[in-house]
Amino acid sequence: MAVHHPIWGGSAPKPTERKQLSGHAEAEVIIVGAGMTGLVTAYFLVKAGKKVILLEKDHVGSGETMHTTAFLNYVHDYQLARVKEVYDANIASALWQSHKDAIETIEMIAKTESIDCDFSYASLYILATSEEGKEQLRHEVSLGTSYGFPVEYVEEIPGIGQNAGMHAKKNALFHPLKFLYGLADRVEALGGIIYEHSAVRAYHEEKGRIQVETESGTVIASQVCIATHSPNNMAVEVHTRLTPKQTYLLAGTIKRGRFPEAMYIDTASPYHYLRVSHGKDGDVFLLGGEDHKTGTEGETEKHFHALEQYFMKLLGSDEYTITHRWSGEIFESVDHLPFIGQLYLNNKSIYIGTGYAGDGMTGGALAGLIISGDILGRPYPFAEYFSPKRLKQVKAVLSFNVETVKEFVHGRKQIPDGTLDDVKPGEGKVLSLNGKKVAVYKDEDGAVTKLSPVCTHLGCIVNWNNGEKTWDCPCHGSRFCTDGSVRSGPAMKPLKRVKE
Repeated sequence: MAVHHPIWGGSAPKPTERKQLSGHAEAEVIIVGAGMTGLVTAYFLVKAGKKVILLEKDHVGSGETMHTTAFLNYVHDYQLARVKEVYDANIASALWQSHKDAIETIEMIAKTESIDCDFSYASLYILATSEEGKEQLRHEVSLGTSYGFPVEYVEEIPGIGQNAGMHAKKNALFHPLKFLYGLADRVEALGGIIYEHSAVRAYHEEKGRIQVETESGTVIASQVCIATHSPNNMAVEVHTRLTPKQTYLLAGTIKRGRFPEAMYIDTASPYHYLRVSHGKDGDVFLLGGEDHKTGTEGETEKHFHALEQYFMKLLGSDEYTITHRWSGEIFESVDHLPFIGQLYLNNKSIYIGTGYAGDGMTGGALAGLIISGDILGRPYPFAEYFSPKRLKQVKAVLSFNVETVKEFVHGRKQIPDGTLDDVKPGEGKVLSLNGKKVAVYKDEDGAVTKLSPVCTHLGCIVNWNNGEKTWDCPCHGSRFCTDGSVRSGPAMKPLKRVKE
């Protein structure tokens, strides 16, 4: 029976336990979030002598970094041809080069700080699933080659056979938690301070500085980096330019040597992605895909089943064992490039990194390069291309806003009358109970938790996710646990309890 959590925790060393923020503190830079973005940013800042305090709501690596497949690839989710068409050749080339720089940054940190994180270079294969896909990949190879990247078109994919596609060399694999646990220890050894179990409740501007408030204390600094995957403040101009998507993953073991140690992506819609690593006790696979907009589906169990069916078809057998299953969340920007840098045009105090799409590990490391470089006066060469200040694809922004409004209105109209008897054990439903809208969860023993279904971010109505046992917001992607606590933002406050 597969366990319902990510695979990484069981193969990582025991992490350092850190105390909660208490009282008042001051720093030069506050970083909110101890995932890839936050820790890489902190590393470069403390190396340069900056006084840095990092706040993490749970523990190091417990956010979306925990839920990754840990691909390190310069071949971005967004096709080169489209980037060149929408922008220009310089930005298309810079997109791949910047993610290549991110891979090399992770390798450099691991070597410099002696962090054993299983880093190794590996090939990435993109499988064409149609004739149109083949033509797209031929064009990608042509462009990638012209920009100097080691890519080629192949008629056969190793381990899979007669499937044409693109082979991209010098991508990489690593263990995300081993890397982050080691990096966090080094950040502290270099003078940084990390507080865990210190969820941020509010941000306040005070005489040109930013005060960050948690339940048990406050920190004030000249600059703040919000590294929480989706900015956990009221940055509406950012949230309306991000599409939240849920993605599903299976992990387990397969016959040794069935695949080379590599990464695979296909051109289907929704697409699938596969990672195979060779271990001492056999080969390990991670398979993901079946993406959909967060909060728009309740019966999410079907996506795990669909992934298994896809894998059986790919293997041509059932010679595998599934040990783990989980889901993660990605955020895609409306113009498909990440938002990294200063948040506001007239305020140089706040930085963000978000919109990495399916490239969160390289996107996070890239954000660390860009944000720390800007703070230290060492600008990264391609930083302007990823700036949140850009105003591209206005029509796409308007279209997404229209969809958000539809979700807001639909959620408030479609709430049926009901009773607690309508909710089965292990199930959640949004119901109208005696004229009051309530998100009802009943655990396996029949105990009931009643919450307000109104997302504490901007007021949309959450939906039940039966696969993950969470309340998910379809507007901006906030997710809440069955007790109402925030699983992932941009919301900062829990769903309110409904009194009896």
